[in-house]
Amino acid sequence: MPELVYDVKFRIDPASAQRVAGAASGSDTGSGVASAGQGAEKAAEEVKQLQASVKRADKAVEDFGNQTKKSFSQARGAIKGASNAAIDLRNKVGTAASRTTKGFSSANQVLFSFSDGINDAAQFSQGFGVGMRAIGNNVCFTIELLTALTTEFSSTMP
Repeated sequence: MPELVYDVKFRIDPASAQRVAGAASGSDTGSGVASAGQGAEKAAEEVKQLQASVKRADKAVEDFGNQTKKSFSQARGAIKGASNAAIDLRNKVGTAASRTTKGFSSANQVLFSFSDGINDAAQFSQGFGVGMRAIGNNVCFTIELLTALTTEFSSTMP
């Protein structure tokens, strides 16, 4: 046999050396294979458990997504309803304000017409006929305006 040029020394831990010695003697031939088989079975079981955990996590994430989508849909409906209610209220307030403005305008006209009648009543000092002629048109106009004002307010009152 040829002589080796290098002096090589192997360092083997005692447990490995004992297994190798046992395998060489034939007394412990199946223990290494059996322990490797058990390790593979444990690893396979752990992989199955991890896969089940991943499936549960996927289902939980999917459920959370569906629940969130449902919540946002309900919130969107509530916001839309509130927005429509606010728009309706704004329209009603605007209508009421315009009716009130019309009513105040009519009341203002009645007051001015009545004050014109009072100013013209001073002509009674020149005689009854002159005074009646002076306030006659003011009285008719004031009554006409009062009728319009009553009609305006009675149509807006419930």
